[in-house]
Amino acid sequence: MNKNYQMSSSHKSFASTFLVIALLSSAALTMSCQQPQEYPEKEQLTLQQQQQQQQFQAWLKTQPPQHVQAYQQLLARHLKHPPSLFELSYNSHPASKDCFYQPFALPPEKLWANIIPPLKLLENLNHAQVITPYHLSSTYRDPAANICIRGAKGSKHLNNTAIDFQLEDSSANNIQMVEQRLCRYWKQYGRSKQMGLGIYGRGRFHIDVQGYRTWGKDYKRVSSACLQSA
Repeated sequence: MNKNYQMSSSHKSFASTFLVIALLSSAALTMSCQQPQEYPEKEQLTLQQQQQQQQFQAWLKTQPPQHVQAYQQLLARHLKHPPSLFELSYNSHPASKDCFYQPFALPPEKLWANIIPPLKLLENLNHAQVITPYHLSSTYRDPAANICIRGAKGSKHLNNTAIDFQLEDSSANNIQMVEQRLCRYWKQYGRSKQMGLGIYGRGRFHIDVQGYRTWGKDYKRVSSACLQSA
């Protein structure tokens, strides 16, 4: 009786284990069938990033290594967290129709140090939690690129004195929160820091230290969210 009872208990345990595995497998299959749209989006994003990296590496091979290294070393001496070379050189603004430009560029050596003050300001904004996670969308911009993206003729980017950045979280609540925080910071500290603040909407911003001023997506002062919320 004991031997038969032990065999019966063993069989029951095996059957229970098999049933649990089968149920888990069925649930996983059901979940994967219910969410087929996530994977193409992730693959597409990864492909875009891979293409950008390939472009970057191809461009980097055309640059004098000592020149590139010297620029990075200069920024590392003055910044706690210098941006990557990819971010420093990449201009993500779309070009106008029938206009092509090289999206990667480094400034002439005489302009290198110009980017340090706005990058320090950006570090301060990040450290003070005025802004949420972001990525750079434009620093230095050569004349050809500036024309293609229809930038201002006197754009501060031409002299490597300005930064455009984009928030990672593009939700309406986060964008509104960051706009409000930036405006408060600009009103409180902007004059002493000679801070220029552009608010272009959809989580896109411009900062420089070339004069106390602000503007909106049409590049006019009156359209700035900082003045509308005054």
